[in-house]
Amino acid sequence: MRPMITAKGKQMEWYEGLTVEAVLQSLGYAVPSAMALLDGRHVPRNEWSATEVPDGSTLDVRAMAAGG
Repeated sequence: MRPMITAKGKQMEWYEGLTVEAVLQSLGYAVPSAMALLDGRHVPRNEWSATEVPDGSTLDVRAMAAGG
């Protein structure tokens, strides 16, 4: 069985060194106002490039909305 992660409800292949930033880029997210949750834990944007996504993990992305 190939190593996989779930990102935004979709199965994606996992590889050694895969980061939150790489996953978000592959999903088309370049929005600085997005929020990343790795296995339910918030990952601050300034840590996306350094935070590795373990095999079998779930990454969820939520768009932040501003309003008034």
